[in-house]
Amino acid sequence: MGSRAIFNQDTSGYKFDFEDFIKNELGLRLNKNSKHRNPSEEVCQDFLRGICKRGTSCRYLHSIKKSIVCKHWLRGLCMLEDQCEYLHEYNLQKLPKCVNYVVFGVCLSPNCVFAHGDYNIEICQDFERGLCIKGPKCKKKHVKKAACASFIAGNCPKGVACSEFHPKLELPEEQIVFEIPEQKFGATYAQGQRWSSRSYQFRRHNFDIICFRCGKKGHKAYNCRSLEKSFSRGNEISTK
Repeated sequence: MGSRAIFNQDTSGYKFDFEDFIKNELGLRLNKNSKHRNPSEEVCQDFLRGICKRGTSCRYLHSIKKSIVCKHWLRGLCMLEDQCEYLHEYNLQKLPKCVNYVVFGVCLSPNCVFAHGDYNIEICQDFERGLCIKGPKCKKKHVKKAACASFIAGNCPKGVACSEFHPKLELPEEQIVFEIPEQKFGATYAQGQRWSSRSYQFRRHNFDIICFRCGKKGHKAYNCRSLEKSFSRGNEISTK
């Protein structure tokens, strides 16, 4: 009877210092009596595991604010203490993103307490295929993954459903790029353009010309070859 009396004591009057942390930070209720529970104030345990399928119809709380560290707490300026909706713990995985790094790609503050992750950097396709010759000097993101041993050997029975990494063995298609010369503005370039346009117009104009000596198209009378032949014949007759 003595031991039963000890374990069946009413402990509702006792309060510990860490109870506020459990209620406010972790979102858990400490009252075992079901009639005092309010499901709308409790955090959904399935949501914390990422397996809740009830969505908005779930009667429990889907809290996402606790997944980010309080930016004011990082500077030591948060006055809400345990009533703050954000985390009051230094967790590298849950730090808020640095605005300067996200917008401008660089942060010049040496004492910045926010996360500087590679958010908008393109993934290196050469590294995805197995090798990047640029190594650490590559400006693209190198995502390290454990390759599937069965896929490397030649055949993975799981196929697309395999949880391990399947390297991309195909090579990228070569793309033919036609380089367009830059347009230059200058006296030499403009003069060359004028001469080329004139010669083109001259050649085009010659196609419509008919020589009155031989009756053929494409040249004028002073450029006619029949005239040269007549001169050559005259010279031959004179020499004889």
